[in-house]
Amino acid sequence: MTAPRHRRLVLLGGGHAHIEVLRLAAQHRFTGGEILVISPSAHSHYTGMIPGFVRGSYAESALTIDVDWLTREAGGAFQEGCAAAVAADGRSVTLENGDVLECDLVSADVGSEPSGLRDVPGVADHAFTARPIDRSRALAGAIEQAIARARRRGTSEDAVAIVGGGGGAVEIAFAIRARAEAAGVSLPLTVIEAKPDLLPEFESAMGRTAGRVLRNRSVDVLTNAKATSVTATEVLLADGRRVPSTVTVWLGGAAPVAVTRNSSVPKNAHHFWAVDSTLRSTSGAPVWGAGDCVALRDFPWVPKAGVYAVREGPVLAANLRAAMAGDTHRGLVLYQPQSSYLSILDTADGHAIMRWKGHVFRGRAALWLKVYIDSRFVDRYRQR
Repeated sequence: MTAPRHRRLVLLGGGHAHIEVLRLAAQHRFTGGEILVISPSAHSHYTGMIPGFVRGSYAESALTIDVDWLTREAGGAFQEGCAAAVAADGRSVTLENGDVLECDLVSADVGSEPSGLRDVPGVADHAFTARPIDRSRALAGAIEQAIARARRRGTSEDAVAIVGGGGGAVEIAFAIRARAEAAGVSLPLTVIEAKPDLLPEFESAMGRTAGRVLRNRSVDVLTNAKATSVTATEVLLADGRRVPSTVTVWLGGAAPVAVTRNSSVPKNAHHFWAVDSTLRSTSGAPVWGAGDCVALRDFPWVPKAGVYAVREGPVLAANLRAAMAGDTHRGLVLYQPQSSYLSILDTADGHAIMRWKGHVFRGRAALWLKVYIDSRFVDRYRQR
């Protein structure tokens, strides 16, 4: 009798879907081979709590998930590193240090980066982003330094501009305003959105509500404003306007990271990996993916939002389990994205804006619900 084939599954990145794969593998081990996790850090950070971290209301430990520990609980091995490319046949992964790892299956959950980060002049040199966590630390440090300078001088010579008007950018704006308010400092703050409306991923009522609250908190909101370059002191717009900014936060849209761009697997027009409803590459190679780094062939409308990555996790786990066991034809699970999802934006003043099935309201209950959901999510992956 031929011995069962021993397979190696390589998981690239510790995103929301992959940590769920590991949690489920810890509960019921995968059979048929070994799991190797490759990620730049042994820790992952829940993106929904990053604005609170920038504000200073959360310690970093509150949003940290120990991916190394979770991997060991799943019976796998963790290796710190960054993947540079995945082979078209899914049989090897090239790391940034030049090492080549052979494998039988590979899955990516490596997220995305803000659109324009690499090609808009001045962004790489002068702008902050919010992910990964080291960039959030740098941003929080820059805001704290601006606050300290304003205290010494009795007035602020700094200004903050946030390029991007999506949910994450708006929450960061509220977080920075609250941090400055708590210090008794008036820090000029502008949100710049290229599209006609704030929060373009939601219904217009959500954007109107957020815009009203931002303006009430003395945050300037510019829409139909495309940023074309960044310097150390300003953001230049396509119409010629110049927005003063000594701390620019670049949070517009989503673009693929290097390993997504450079891998020889099928991609959509925006260079994200194309996957089918089983979250497998449309080429049929043993390559899977989830979260922001993939485009769903059958559901091209799905936005780059963490809630989708979270719900892709169990589907990805089931199908990777089947592939590891050598059963790729029976028992596969199809991912069916939800058409609507709960969205809650913390306005950093004891309230939050909540949107559910087209209805929008703001209040303390919405913030309580967000805190409960966020803490419960992170707790799922804590050591018991």
